[in-house]
Amino acid sequence: MKKTQVMIFNKAGRSQEKHHKFTLGGQHATTYCYLGMVFTLSGSWQPTMEDRRKKTLKAYFNMKKTVDQRHLSYKAINTLYDTLVKPVLTYGCQVWLPSTNLVKHLTREAPANPTEALKKIAGDEAEKTHLRYIKWTLGTHKKTSTIGSWGDSGRPPILLSVINQTLDYFKRARDADPTSLLYHTYQDQKNLQLDWHRGITNMINNFGNHNHQADPDFSNQDVLTNMLETFIETWKMALSQSKKLVLYQSLKDNFGAEPYLHYVQHQHRSSLTKLRLSSHPLAIETGRYAPHEGTFARRCRLCAPDIEDIRHLPFFDPIVEDEFHMLVACPLYQDLRLRLPKEVLSHILQHDLKSIFNSNQKTKSLAIYTTAALKRRREHKSFGAKTLKGLSDHFLTPLLYLLVTN
Repeated sequence: MKKTQVMIFNKAGRSQEKHHKFTLGGQHATTYCYLGMVFTLSGSWQPTMEDRRKKTLKAYFNMKKTVDQRHLSYKAINTLYDTLVKPVLTYGCQVWLPSTNLVKHLTREAPANPTEALKKIAGDEAEKTHLRYIKWTLGTHKKTSTIGSWGDSGRPPILLSVINQTLDYFKRARDADPTSLLYHTYQDQKNLQLDWHRGITNMINNFGNHNHQADPDFSNQDVLTNMLETFIETWKMALSQSKKLVLYQSLKDNFGAEPYLHYVQHQHRSSLTKLRLSSHPLAIETGRYAPHEGTFARRCRLCAPDIEDIRHLPFFDPIVEDEFHMLVACPLYQDLRLRLPKEVLSHILQHDLKSIFNSNQKTKSLAIYTTAALKRRREHKSFGAKTLKGLSDHFLTPLLYLLVTN
């Protein structure tokens, strides 16, 4: 009896020790861990999710200490994560999945604000740790766009991968022996319309291909397929509305892992991903965090003047340091640009990056250039210092275009 403790569940989550006395068992407890699941007085699974998060991070960091991304393929790293870390993250999902934001906020009806809907899905404890892993494999920082990270990695929310397990458990409980404790527990969930039963039946009714029934004969695959398709449609809507991922919108048509992740070396792959997802140190991105300065905060410090008197002149339009400025115009990278193959340079000058990503060899050339350009920018003294170096890019670019096209 030493391990026996008393818990009286109630919505308020308050101890009922003063109102109810038990002669058997230990003291009244506010939490109790059973088979790795943390039970609370209010019935909330938040402590369980927090416990899962801590154990998942431990498994994740152990994996990171062991593997070297430079010598493993993108596919191999994903396999290791799904084998070593994912089982820890999704343990007990059959019980706590209905309480997650994925089940609550993913609906077949088009959301009024798809970006907000995806933010809530990304806010699940399980998905936070999953996104942390995705951004590590992509080589980007933690503030990188979640929409872009999902899209380029081709990994949708990890909880979608355990829908089948949860529905199998639901069927097992529903069809259990009428004399068993599991069956009676299921009936209590059903009759009292408790969160677990209500969440799963709502998911089945929303995404299953059937008419609404109390206990429908549904297909797990139909529910999973419809949920995945709904997520992808929501992702597409959010991407089309994103003000940050303007370049990415021109490159990405469909949800799925990008081919370059499988054949570009890790160092260059990381630079390429940063370029695609606007996760780079260029002023077009860093200037977003200085809105009071407007466009001036997004200027190229090498090409645009940094004089207070000039910035207030009418029609003053500084040269913005965006992705194409780095690729096409800025004189800092002129020698690197001239080393590119003519076909690649021609596509860049025409702002046609999509054609480059359709070719493995051209993509590798762009990746090498991007890595070298970002490194040079990081080391150059002009960024962070005042300079009047001029507008040579306006003269170099047309000349360079003529050399390439001829």
